[in-house]
Amino acid sequence: MESGEMSNKIVVMWNEGITSGEIAKELGVTRNVVIGRVSRLRKNGVTLRSLQKIKPSTKREVKTRMGWVMKRQPKPKNAPVISLDQFTFDIPPPVQRVDITQLTSLSCRYIVDQDPKRGALYCGDTRHYRSYCKKHAELCYQPVRPAKV
Repeated sequence: MESGEMSNKIVVMWNEGITSGEIAKELGVTRNVVIGRVSRLRKNGVTLRSLQKIKPSTKREVKTRMGWVMKRQPKPKNAPVISLDQFTFDIPPPVQRVDITQLTSLSCRYIVDQDPKRGALYCGDTRHYRSYCKKHAELCYQPVRPAKV
């Protein structure tokens, strides 16, 4: 396809309200080629519709080596917000709260609180598994479940 012929098709499709991704798919080029061509046409004085009139499309496809693939849909804006207050953990509060300078190689490094002056405060109990005491290791490391067949 000639450069002028492609530019004419882009102008017609663009002014009809077709998105740059759909134009690219139709012409067999990338979306960036279409957007670049539109930008250059505008600089040359061609009248094209403004970008503000584009309504977001519900389907989004991306051209990859494997062909056109659907992108992941964004989360809806009214999705429920989950806060830590909704979860209950049966962990008693730590007996001590130590800062990083008081930790030893055998101390639990689970962050239990924060202090504006000292920064993060750690559990500090005796280490049981990896970097945590027994109660925090049970919280952080869940046992492996058998695979469902």
